[in-house]
Amino acid sequence: HEWTKMLYEKFATHYPKRRLFSLNRAGFAGTQRYGILPWSGDISRSWSGYQAQLPVMLGAAMSGLPYYHSDAGGFAGGDNDAELYVRWLQMAAFSPIFRPHGTALYEADKQAFSYPSEPSLQPAPYNAYAKKVVLQRYQYLPYTYNLSYLHATKAQPLMSPLYHYFENDTTAQRIEDAYMWGGDMLVAPILQKGATERTVYLPQGTPWYVLGGAVVIAGGTMVTASAPIDSMPVFVRAGSFVPSLNMNRNITTTKDALLNTFEMHYYASAQSSSGFVYDDDGETKDAALTQQFEKINFAAQPTRTTCTINVFSEGRGYAAKPQRRLIHFYIHGSKYKKVLVQGKSVSMRFSNGVGMVSFTYSGKPMRITLQ
Repeated sequence: HEWTKMLYEKFATHYPKRRLFSLNRAGFAGTQRYGILPWSGDISRSWSGYQAQLPVMLGAAMSGLPYYHSDAGGFAGGDNDAELYVRWLQMAAFSPIFRPHGTALYEADKQAFSYPSEPSLQPAPYNAYAKKVVLQRYQYLPYTYNLSYLHATKAQPLMSPLYHYFENDTTAQRIEDAYMWGGDMLVAPILQKGATERTVYLPQGTPWYVLGGAVVIAGGTMVTASAPIDSMPVFVRAGSFVPSLNMNRNITTTKDALLNTFEMHYYASAQSSSGFVYDDDGETKDAALTQQFEKINFAAQPTRTTCTINVFSEGRGYAAKPQRRLIHFYIHGSKYKKVLVQGKSVSMRFSNGVGMVSFTYSGKPMRITLQ
């Protein structure tokens, strides 16, 4: 605790406008106020070690430690289990910090068991599965960044038990093997070796979609979700706006994840809803508190036959803020066949039941009408 406090205060003295990334394995009550990013220590590289992480991470999140995480893939002892590595990475991709770990001493200590942490060094075909997870993490970085903004400004946890958002659902209160990633995604990690499907409870009070899908699933139901080795079940509640990046771009670091062009996925609902994408320079310490950002809001107002979506910005912006952004807008699970942008008809393309329309946004209020 005292080390983290010292580092936070001294960094602020020497670099008052920059953010600190402080990775530390230990702390005390209140250490989170000094920006600690803690992890669960040198955990066993085993299925039991992996299974122990979810309750620990959720407990920490609900105790005010938003960036608590684990060594993805495990660290201490264990076997060379590539399936375990991939499954652990899949859960870590929807957690506050995505950080594989391992021990690869090789020639330095021939007696030590070596297990590299890098996805590319996993045996085939598991290296391809791991690469897919890494790309998914980058794909949903805008959504993850939204969660950091909500924590900084409203103290909302990045990950939480289902009961945090569905406190009146008595079944959701008992679910311990799934969690909410923000308020819109429900993540169901694969925790058993050899499993290729699992049951998932979808809380009542809202319809749901499979992430990226177009089929509406009723809430308050238990479903059997397919989970081949290269995927993990993730669901999105109806009405959500989920920002993402098109991975056809060359994105190799977070600095490449610019929002000059981005995707916004609207999971259609019969109820009014809203969402946003938050963007700043990625470095300024108090950007969220000093309005040095652009927060692009999307507010949907559906009727029986149409849906109006108002797009508008908040914040003062920042030095390198794009003056114009290309937005690829996706509509999931809707009956709409026509789109008007600022009253003008725009061509909409369809793929697997999902509609897509593109438009340029300059920061001025816009109206999208779905018919």
